[in-house]
Amino acid sequence: MKKMYLLPILTFLIVGSAMAILPSMMTSSSSTSDGLQYHATVCKEVYRADGTVEDIGCGSNILVNNGRNMIQDRMTNTQTGNLSVINVGGNLTALTTASTNITNIFNAASGLSPAVGAVANSTNPLTQAGNTSVTHTFTAAADNLYVNQTGLSNESLLVAGGTLFAGEGFANVVLQTNDQLNVTWYWWVS
Repeated sequence: MKKMYLLPILTFLIVGSAMAILPSMMTSSSSTSDGLQYHATVCKEVYRADGTVEDIGCGSNILVNNGRNMIQDRMTNTQTGNLSVINVGGNLTALTTASTNITNIFNAASGLSPAVGAVANSTNPLTQAGNTSVTHTFTAAADNLYVNQTGLSNESLLVAGGTLFAGEGFANVVLQTNDQLNVTWYWWVS
């Protein structure tokens, strides 16, 4: 007779314990360090026509909302073009995550028109091995070109179909004819 009472009590204790533990297991979440994270650095240098070099420095960029959508598209295999076009422009308008373009993108007459950069595995010592870099050196074809923004896109932002992935603003650089601006984008995902 005692055995008949013992089985329901044990069942109640096991089910009750599971019900108490299971909700906490289902609602726990990973810390953000366990999730997918986007990291990027943009480095710029000016090579003056007189042979001098100015290091403009490296900085973090802003992953814009369209860039987030492009990542989602890539993860679901709906290709939207390679992220290899570097755009430069000049304006004091700050970039935000809602930006869809950089401002005052230079055209071909300036020598600074959007260009497909060379894509390679990253050699940036700040990043992990096996990540990506895209670099291009622009040569100014006119004087007094004020540059302070760069953007990475799948196509030129001067044409329909170009989508800004990420952008960065930096201190004004004034380029003269034959000055060169090297822009290198590094990015890695952890």
